[in-house]
Amino acid sequence: MAAFALHCLSSSSSCPLGSLHQVRCKGMLKRAAMVTAFAAADSDQSQSSHEELGEGTIGCWEGEGESLPKRPSPEIKPRGVVQAQLQALREQDLATVFGFASPKNKAHTGPLSRFTEMIQGRAYNVMLGHSSAKVLSTLSVGPDRFQQRILIEGSNGKQAIFSWSLSRQDTEPFQDCWMTDSVHRDE
Repeated sequence: MAAFALHCLSSSSSCPLGSLHQVRCKGMLKRAAMVTAFAAADSDQSQSSHEELGEGTIGCWEGEGESLPKRPSPEIKPRGVVQAQLQALREQDLATVFGFASPKNKAHTGPLSRFTEMIQGRAYNVMLGHSSAKVLSTLSVGPDRFQQRILIEGSNGKQAIFSWSLSRQDTEPFQDCWMTDSVHRDE
């Protein structure tokens, strides 16, 4: 089994961001392909997937075209929500990160000023401006629950593992949108 799966967010219908996303990756694809080739040399196998952002994936979301979504939509799959939040954390765009928080999550962590203080605190600050994020595991718990564990390497080289828990919302104004219920640091 390959150590990495190459995943490019494209306009294909299988993109984890759904039909909202139309990004063409150029330089990132070349770098990711090199990493995949090195991993294949070690394991004599390589894996390429446009279907799912699975374990060991290199998220490729930079390039020309539209950027990642800034707010929830029923068209965005749960993996796309995690990717959008990770990109927003890399860019230190906490309003976007908070925008993908479920109403239940916002009730505990909001308003935005309180959420910002929490993210800037010791437990979460490694996420801000991080240099890389790697999916360690993914779990779909029924049709309306999703979990993903992510290894994040901060800009300072420190690493931490975080668990994202998402659910599909069943009330307006976010009916059928995947949103983040919690993000916990694994110790």
